[in-house]
Amino acid sequence: MTGTSAAEILLPIWQRVLRRSSVCEHENFFDLGDTPSSAARLFADIAQAFGRDILPLMIYYAPTIKTLAALLEEPFPGVFRHSCYSNPELSIRPYSSRMESVVLS
Repeated sequence: MTGTSAAEILLPIWQRVLRRSSVCEHENFFDLGDTPSSAARLFADIAQAFGRDILPLMIYYAPTIKTLAALLEEPFPGVFRHSCYSNPELSIRPYSSRMESVVLS
């Protein structure tokens, strides 16, 4: 991965899995017509490309190439290392326009 950004690695994976010739780094995975099998395939391909296990749950917190790349470029990526630990009320706000926000307390 040296010299190549995570976004540059993710782009062709998303294009192949979603069967699209172009995908913008700001487009939401859930708005691109995903299916459960495409999500599983996406994360299997990403794990192989990055050489490490990737939690499929990450797609709910980082549903765009840009946001997912930012997580993958962290030394210890993970959706649970989040500022919500300092907040007594955990608020999960998925990026998808098809999903509603959920507040857990």
